[in-house]
Amino acid sequence: MLRKNIEKKNKQKRVIRFWVLLLGLLIFCSLSLKAYLGLKNSFFLVLSRGNFLIKDVAGSEFLVSLEGKEAIVLELPEGIVSVQKSNFIPLFGDFKIPRTVFIVPGKEKSFILNIFWEAFWKRTTTSLNRYDLAILFFRSAVLDPGKVSWGGFRSDQGELFKDVLLREEALPVAVMNATDHSGFAQKTADLIRNAGGRVVRITDQEEKKNDCVIISHGNKEENYTLRWLVKVFGCRVEKSSGTEGRVEVTLVLGEDYWKKVAP
Repeated sequence: MLRKNIEKKNKQKRVIRFWVLLLGLLIFCSLSLKAYLGLKNSFFLVLSRGNFLIKDVAGSEFLVSLEGKEAIVLELPEGIVSVQKSNFIPLFGDFKIPRTVFIVPGKEKSFILNIFWEAFWKRTTTSLNRYDLAILFFRSAVLDPGKVSWGGFRSDQGELFKDVLLREEALPVAVMNATDHSGFAQKTADLIRNAGGRVVRITDQEEKKNDCVIISHGNKEENYTLRWLVKVFGCRVEKSSGTEGRVEVTLVLGEDYWKKVAP
Protein backbone atom coordinates (compact mmCIF):
# COMPACT_ATOMS: atom_id res chain seq x y z
CA MET A 1 0.00 0.00 0.00
CA LEU A 2 2.80 2.38 0.93
CA ARG A 3 4.62 1.50 -2.26
CA LYS A 4 1.54 2.26 -4.33
CA ASN A 5 1.14 5.64 -2.63
CA ILE A 6 4.78 6.49 -3.34
CA GLU A 7 4.42 5.49 -6.99
CA LYS A 8 1.22 7.53 -7.25
CA LYS A 9 2.93 10.62 -5.79
CA ASN A 10 5.93 10.17 -8.11
CA LYS A 11 3.59 9.92 -11.07
CA GLN A 12 1.83 13.09 -10.02
CA LYS A 13 5.19 14.85 -9.69
CA ARG A 14 6.18 13.71 -13.19
CA VAL A 15 2.91 15.00 -14.59
CA ILE A 16 3.39 18.35 -12.84
CA ARG A 17 6.99 18.59 -14.08
CA PHE A 18 5.83 17.81 -17.61
CA TRP A 19 3.24 20.58 -17.62
CA VAL A 20 5.64 23.04 -15.99
CA LEU A 21 8.29 22.28 -18.63
CA LEU A 22 5.71 22.49 -21.40
CA LEU A 23 4.44 25.84 -20.11
CA GLY A 24 8.01 27.12 -19.83
CA LEU A 25 8.75 25.97 -23.36
CA LEU A 26 5.63 27.69 -24.69
CA ILE A 27 6.55 30.94 -22.91
CA PHE A 28 10.12 30.74 -24.23
CA CYS A 29 8.93 30.11 -27.79
CA SER A 30 6.41 32.94 -27.54
CA LEU A 31 9.03 35.40 -26.30
CA SER A 32 11.53 34.18 -28.91
CA LEU A 33 8.97 34.63 -31.68
CA LYS A 34 8.09 38.10 -30.39
CA ALA A 35 11.77 39.06 -30.30
CA TYR A 36 12.35 37.63 -33.77
CA LEU A 37 9.43 39.55 -35.26
CA GLY A 38 10.45 42.72 -33.42
CA LEU A 39 13.99 42.53 -34.79
CA LYS A 40 12.86 41.46 -38.26
CA ASN A 41 10.40 44.35 -38.58
CA SER A 42 12.84 46.99 -37.37
CA PHE A 43 13.80 49.44 -40.12
CA PHE A 44 17.24 49.76 -38.54
CA LEU A 45 18.16 46.39 -40.01
CA VAL A 46 18.15 47.95 -43.48
CA LEU A 47 18.69 51.66 -42.74
CA SER A 48 21.93 52.80 -44.32
CA ARG A 49 22.54 56.10 -42.47
CA GLY A 50 21.00 56.85 -39.10
CA ASN A 51 21.00 60.29 -37.45
CA PHE A 52 20.20 60.64 -33.75
CA LEU A 53 19.82 63.63 -31.43
CA ILE A 54 21.43 63.43 -27.98
CA LYS A 55 20.57 65.90 -25.20
CA ASP A 56 22.15 65.91 -21.74
CA VAL A 57 20.88 67.25 -18.44
CA ALA A 58 22.78 70.53 -18.94
CA GLY A 59 20.92 71.19 -22.20
CA SER A 60 23.89 70.46 -24.48
CA GLU A 61 22.91 68.74 -27.73
CA PHE A 62 24.86 66.37 -29.95
CA LEU A 63 24.16 64.78 -33.29
CA VAL A 64 25.31 61.19 -33.87
CA SER A 65 25.34 59.95 -37.46
CA LEU A 66 26.45 56.44 -38.41
CA GLU A 67 26.64 54.48 -41.63
CA GLY A 68 28.46 51.20 -42.16
CA LYS A 69 31.70 51.28 -40.16
CA GLU A 70 31.84 55.07 -40.05
CA ALA A 71 30.30 57.52 -37.59
CA ILE A 72 30.55 61.12 -36.51
CA VAL A 73 29.55 62.93 -33.32
CA LEU A 74 28.83 66.64 -33.72
CA GLU A 75 28.25 69.14 -30.93
CA LEU A 76 25.32 71.40 -31.81
CA PRO A 77 25.42 75.16 -31.22
CA GLU A 78 23.31 76.65 -28.44
CA GLY A 79 19.89 77.95 -29.38
CA ILE A 80 19.30 75.63 -32.31
CA VAL A 81 15.56 74.89 -32.51
CA SER A 82 15.61 71.56 -34.30
CA VAL A 83 18.16 69.82 -36.47
CA GLN A 84 15.47 68.37 -38.68
CA LYS A 85 13.48 71.59 -39.00
CA SER A 86 16.23 74.21 -39.28
CA ASN A 87 19.04 72.26 -40.92
CA PHE A 88 17.04 69.77 -43.00
CA ILE A 89 18.63 66.63 -41.56
CA PRO A 90 16.31 63.64 -41.01
CA LEU A 91 16.35 62.24 -37.48
CA PHE A 92 15.52 58.66 -36.55
CA GLY A 93 15.48 58.92 -32.77
CA ASP A 94 16.38 61.05 -29.77
CA PHE A 95 17.97 60.39 -26.39
CA LYS A 96 17.87 62.34 -23.12
CA ILE A 97 20.84 61.58 -20.88
CA PRO A 98 20.38 62.35 -17.14
CA ARG A 99 23.92 63.68 -16.71
CA THR A 100 26.38 66.07 -18.32
CA VAL A 101 28.03 64.60 -21.41
CA PHE A 102 31.77 64.85 -22.01
CA ILE A 103 33.28 63.42 -25.18
CA VAL A 104 36.84 62.17 -24.78
CA PRO A 105 38.86 62.33 -28.03
CA GLY A 106 39.60 58.82 -29.23
CA LYS A 107 36.66 57.39 -27.26
CA GLU A 108 33.87 58.39 -29.67
CA LYS A 109 32.95 54.75 -30.42
CA SER A 110 32.57 54.00 -26.71
CA PHE A 111 30.39 57.10 -26.37
CA ILE A 112 28.04 55.87 -29.11
CA LEU A 113 27.93 52.30 -27.76
CA ASN A 114 27.14 53.59 -24.28
CA ILE A 115 24.22 55.67 -25.56
CA PHE A 116 22.43 52.65 -27.03
CA TRP A 117 23.42 50.36 -24.15
CA GLU A 118 22.05 52.64 -21.43
CA ALA A 119 18.88 53.33 -23.41
CA PHE A 120 18.32 49.58 -23.83
CA TRP A 121 18.40 49.17 -20.04
CA LYS A 122 16.17 52.25 -19.64
CA ARG A 123 18.82 54.32 -17.91
CA THR A 124 18.17 57.09 -20.42
CA THR A 125 14.98 58.25 -22.11
CA THR A 126 14.56 57.53 -25.81
CA SER A 127 11.92 57.43 -28.54
CA LEU A 128 13.15 54.02 -29.75
CA ASN A 129 12.09 50.55 -28.65
CA ARG A 130 14.40 47.81 -27.37
CA TYR A 131 14.48 45.95 -30.68
CA ASP A 132 15.75 49.07 -32.44
CA LEU A 133 18.26 49.72 -29.67
CA ALA A 134 19.62 46.17 -29.79
CA ILE A 135 20.23 46.47 -33.54
CA LEU A 136 21.85 49.90 -33.16
CA PHE A 137 24.10 48.63 -30.38
CA PHE A 138 25.41 45.78 -32.53
CA ARG A 139 25.78 48.12 -35.51
CA SER A 140 27.84 50.42 -33.31
CA ALA A 141 29.96 47.51 -32.09
CA VAL A 142 31.35 46.97 -35.62
CA LEU A 143 32.31 50.62 -36.12
CA ASP A 144 35.94 51.16 -37.07
CA PRO A 145 37.44 53.34 -34.26
CA GLY A 146 39.67 54.99 -36.86
CA LYS A 147 36.59 56.11 -38.81
CA VAL A 148 34.67 57.54 -35.85
CA SER A 149 35.25 61.25 -35.23
CA TRP A 150 33.74 64.24 -33.49
CA GLY A 151 33.64 68.00 -33.92
CA GLY A 152 31.39 71.04 -34.03
CA PHE A 153 28.31 71.22 -36.25
CA ARG A 154 28.38 73.52 -39.30
CA SER A 155 25.61 74.24 -41.78
CA ASP A 156 27.88 73.35 -44.70
CA GLN A 157 28.31 69.72 -43.61
CA GLY A 158 25.38 68.43 -45.64
CA GLU A 159 27.42 65.80 -47.49
CA LEU A 160 28.08 64.06 -44.19
CA PHE A 161 24.44 63.03 -43.91
CA LYS A 162 23.88 61.48 -47.34
CA ASP A 163 22.29 58.02 -47.23
CA VAL A 164 24.21 55.77 -49.64
CA LEU A 165 21.27 53.45 -50.41
CA LEU A 166 18.87 56.36 -50.90
CA ARG A 167 21.28 58.01 -53.31
CA GLU A 168 22.04 54.79 -55.22
CA GLU A 169 18.36 53.87 -55.61
CA ALA A 170 17.60 57.40 -56.88
CA LEU A 171 13.86 56.75 -56.96
CA PRO A 172 11.95 59.73 -58.46
CA VAL A 173 9.92 61.41 -55.70
CA ALA A 174 7.30 64.15 -55.91
CA VAL A 175 6.45 66.38 -52.93
CA MET A 176 3.01 68.01 -52.83
CA ASN A 177 1.91 70.72 -50.42
CA ALA A 178 -1.74 70.22 -49.50
CA THR A 179 -1.70 73.07 -46.95
CA ASP A 180 -1.93 76.86 -47.10
CA HIS A 181 1.64 77.24 -45.83
CA SER A 182 3.89 78.54 -48.59
CA GLY A 183 7.26 76.84 -49.02
CA PHE A 184 6.34 73.76 -46.97
CA ALA A 185 6.91 71.37 -49.89
CA GLN A 186 10.23 73.04 -50.77
CA LYS A 187 11.59 72.66 -47.23
CA THR A 188 10.53 69.02 -47.15
CA ALA A 189 12.12 68.41 -50.55
CA ASP A 190 15.35 69.97 -49.25
CA LEU A 191 15.39 67.48 -46.38
CA ILE A 192 14.95 64.53 -48.75
CA ARG A 193 17.63 65.83 -51.12
CA ASN A 194 20.06 66.53 -48.30
CA ALA A 195 19.70 62.89 -47.28
CA GLY A 196 20.52 61.72 -50.82
CA GLY A 197 16.99 61.35 -52.18
CA ARG A 198 15.91 62.36 -55.69
CA VAL A 199 13.04 64.86 -55.77
CA VAL A 200 11.88 65.54 -59.34
CA ARG A 201 8.69 67.52 -58.69
CA ILE A 202 7.52 70.06 -56.10
CA THR A 203 3.94 71.33 -56.35
CA ASP A 204 1.07 72.86 -54.42
CA GLN A 205 -2.15 70.86 -54.46
CA GLU A 206 -5.44 72.73 -54.83
CA GLU A 207 -7.38 70.22 -52.73
CA LYS A 208 -6.26 70.67 -49.13
CA LYS A 209 -5.71 67.67 -46.85
CA ASN A 210 -5.26 67.14 -43.15
CA ASP A 211 -3.13 64.04 -42.99
CA CYS A 212 0.17 63.04 -44.56
CA VAL A 213 0.04 60.44 -47.33
CA ILE A 214 2.70 58.57 -49.31
CA ILE A 215 1.44 57.27 -52.66
CA SER A 216 3.32 54.43 -54.34
CA HIS A 217 2.60 54.46 -58.07
CA GLY A 218 2.42 51.52 -60.44
CA ASN A 219 1.95 48.77 -57.82
CA LYS A 220 5.69 48.28 -57.60
CA GLU A 221 7.34 46.24 -54.88
CA GLU A 222 8.28 48.01 -51.68
CA ASN A 223 11.62 49.74 -52.04
CA TYR A 224 14.15 51.38 -49.76
CA THR A 225 13.06 54.93 -50.60
CA LEU A 226 9.43 54.18 -49.73
CA ARG A 227 10.39 52.62 -46.39
CA TRP A 228 12.74 55.53 -45.66
CA LEU A 229 9.99 58.08 -46.32
CA VAL A 230 7.56 56.20 -44.08
CA LYS A 231 10.12 56.09 -41.26
CA VAL A 232 11.04 59.78 -41.52
CA PHE A 233 7.57 61.26 -42.06
CA GLY A 234 5.35 58.63 -40.42
CA CYS A 235 2.69 58.90 -43.14
CA ARG A 236 0.20 56.24 -44.18
CA VAL A 237 0.86 54.53 -47.51
CA GLU A 238 -1.54 54.25 -50.42
CA LYS A 239 -1.00 52.05 -53.48
CA SER A 240 -1.90 53.40 -56.90
CA SER A 241 -2.10 51.21 -59.99
CA GLY A 242 -1.83 54.27 -62.23
CA THR A 243 1.39 55.96 -63.28
CA GLU A 244 2.44 59.54 -62.57
CA GLY A 245 4.91 60.25 -65.33
CA ARG A 246 8.41 59.51 -64.13
CA VAL A 247 7.38 59.87 -60.47
CA GLU A 248 7.29 56.59 -58.55
CA VAL A 249 6.48 57.91 -55.07
CA THR A 250 4.46 60.99 -54.11
CA LEU A 251 4.60 62.55 -50.65
CA VAL A 252 1.47 64.61 -49.88
CA LEU A 253 1.84 66.95 -46.89
CA GLY A 254 -1.35 67.84 -45.01
CA GLU A 255 -2.30 70.41 -42.38
CA ASP A 256 -2.09 68.01 -39.43
CA TYR A 257 1.45 67.07 -40.41
CA TRP A 258 2.43 70.74 -40.69
CA LYS A 259 1.17 71.34 -37.14
CA LYS A 260 3.34 68.46 -35.95
CA VAL A 261 6.58 69.76 -37.47
CA ALA A 262 5.99 73.54 -37.38
CA PRO A 263 8.36 75.49 -35.08
